[in-house]
Amino acid sequence: MIAPQKSWAILTLKGLPPPPLGKAYQLWAMANGQKVYCAEFKPDPRGQVLLEIPVENWAGTPMVSITLEDEGTIPAETSEMVINGTVI
Repeated sequence: MIAPQKSWAILTLKGLPPPPLGKAYQLWAMANGQKVYCAEFKPDPRGQVLLEIPVENWAGTPMVSITLEDEGTIPAETSEMVINGTVI
């Protein structure tokens, strides 16, 4: 969810498996034909994510993706997408 009058979005996911040790999920957006790093996160013990994310560089994107990366390698996307979605 992106709030048009605000400078943030809310990422919410359910049923996300915990990442392997030393790994974290990273959210990416497509903006002007380029992938833009948005956030690094891990789900809670129930597999849920509720995260407020600044949208300064990607507010108008139609698509986002999530990769599983080495923790703290921001912003170095090296893995394949594990989740792909559209912004609604």
